[in-house]
Parts: sequence; C-alpha cells; structure tokens
Amino acid sequence: MPDQVRHDDLRISIRFDPIFVTPDLIRGPSPPYRRTMPQKARANPLIDRISRRLFGNPLVTNVWRGEIVEEIVAMALEPEWDQCGGDYGSCDLRHRETGDRIQVKQAAARQSWGLSAGSPRFSIAHKTGDWVDGARWVAARSRNADIFIFGWHPRTDDGADHRDPDQWRFYVVRDSDLPDHKSLGLPAIQALASECDWHRLKSAVDALPQASVATSRMDAGSSPA
Repeated sequence: MPDQVRHDDLRISIRFDPIFVTPDLIRGPSPPYRRTMPQKARANPLIDRISRRLFGNPLVTNVWRGEIVEEIVAMALEPEWDQCGGDYGSCDLRHRETGDRIQVKQAAARQSWGLSAGSPRFSIAHKTGDWVDGARWVAARSRNADIFIFGWHPRTDDGADHRDPDQWRFYVVRDSDLPDHKSLGLPAIQALASECDWHRLKSAVDALPQASVATSRMDAGSSPA
C-alpha cells in the first residue's frame, strides 16, 4: 500500500510491494513459518531527478506551482473530496457524495524570477463547455465549478517557500457569488470571503451552502452528467 502523505510536507508517496506468507515460505521445523519483510522501496533515479528539478527549490515556477496548491487543498479536504484535475478533467476536485466541483486558483507575491508587480488577478472566465469524465464534451457556458478556492502566497522575504502549506492563505467563494468577469483581483476576492489558512480550509468549504452539481449545471443551461 502507498505510504501515507504527511500533512506537514508534500513528500511523494512511496509504493511498497508486500510479500505474504505462503506455503512455499515454510522453512524447517522451528519456527514453522518464516515472516518476510516488505521489500525496500525501489529507487527511481529519473523520478528523483525530475522531482528535484521541478519542486526542489522553495520558489516553484508558475507552470508547476498550481500542482503544489492543488495538493495542499486536497490534503485539507480529503477524504470527502477527490482530485480529478488530471488529463482533460474540467475541475480540480469533486465531492464524493454531492458531485460538487472545485476549481483551485493560485498566485504568489514572490516568483522564481523576482517579485510580482501590483496586485494579483485570478482567472474566473466562463468556459465554452465541459469534458464529462474526461471523455465526452458537453457544450455549455459555465465555469465548470460550484466552488472556487483562491490561494495566495503573500511572503516576499528570503524565507518564502511555495511548498510550505502554512505560508498560503485561502479564500473560498461559491461560483454563484462571483461576478460575470473574466478575472478578479485580490481585493475583490477578499471582499467576498474571509481569509483562512489550510488548517481551516475544510471548515470554510463545509460552511458554504451546498448545491448539487446537477442543479448548478442545469442553471448554467446544460444537462447533468
């Protein structure tokens, strides 16, 4: 089974291959069964090199920083929410029971190349459709989310580390509360939601009025998945 990911860091889980006691492992009269230990995790130099290159520095590039923030959000909301943002996934997380969808947006004051100029803006533009289960395209104007989680990393000092969940600040907003704009600045987001850290993120999401994905999609003019 995979080793559990700790909540105080973002270490990659390691898969072990368990060995079960079977009759062919019986050896000698005493003891009757020989217990076997799990094999050591097989090192993969390629994965280690890629991990160090993409995530080995405290300031992660724009291309990959979103992966960090999605993992932080997933760790905060599991097990009720599942990640589903891979491949052609139209949202980042989905609730196991209600089907509600979450989009995660993020920005950082200090980038890998220097300090950002001005206040950050987050894309909230409507999409032209939705890949249902990553395979079937349903055309409809929608943001493909019932909840938006905006992550903001405000630190600009030398201790800034995008990989540290405690350095992020989050704002949770229902899609229905967002204006019909293509993007939204941080002050406007702060007017819609209270700031919370990742330890309180689940409480902030749970405090929102819940609406099923079917209702949200019908309101947007498309049929439920």
